[in-house]
Amino acid sequence: MACSRCGCRMPARSSTSRHHLVCADCGTPLAGPSLSQRRYGWKELAAVGCATLFTTAAFVLSSLSSKTRSLAETQHEAHLSADAADE
Repeated sequence: MACSRCGCRMPARSSTSRHHLVCADCGTPLAGPSLSQRRYGWKELAAVGCATLFTTAAFVLSSLSSKTRSLAETQHEAHLSADAADE
């Protein structure tokens, strides 16, 4: 956000109001809400929740449907084959 009067890109807080930004050089009020005023609504929160739920469900389904053996099964079979080779 740049100042419309002088082009400065350094906003500063207004001394009269905590929530308004002014140009650091000339003191012109800058349009738009400050970063501290930005609040996320229910739509953004629902979108993040749905994305989290979707990725978690995809991970669980992929781990349930995998046909590969687990590390414990592989180690157990290696241990059994080593015991059989010793006999």
